[in-house]
Amino acid sequence: MSGTLFGTDPFWLVVLKALALFVFLLVSVIFTIWLERRVVARMQMRLGPNRVGPFGLLQGLVDGVKIALKQDIIPKAADKPVFLLAPLIAAIPAYIAYNKFSTDAGKYAGRLEGFADDLSTAIQRRLAERG
Repeated sequence: MSGTLFGTDPFWLVVLKALALFVFLLVSVIFTIWLERRVVARMQMRLGPNRVGPFGLLQGLVDGVKIALKQDIIPKAADKPVFLLAPLIAAIPAYIAYNKFSTDAGKYAGRLEGFADDLSTAIQRRLAERG
């Protein structure tokens, strides 16, 4: 029996798809940050991000590295494991939901009109299936 716990795809293909989705999400966030900064700069009549990379496209990546390398400050009264795991607890379900709804569109293509176009309908149908 070929396949994995994830269906009939081989494991390397599952990893490749997950990596491609992760890279897409990372690049789309960086681009969105860049676009937002350009729009705000235009509204304030200034240049905007233009120091790092061509047209300032790498500014979001540099900001992420800067934040990652900053000294972590954990409040003394905080529960340390929860404080450290909170970003993962928030990010992983969002990643899983994005992956699930984007790959299920083909499954319902014959039954539903516009499944991939209407995310709120997709979520409601998914919740209704779960009962």
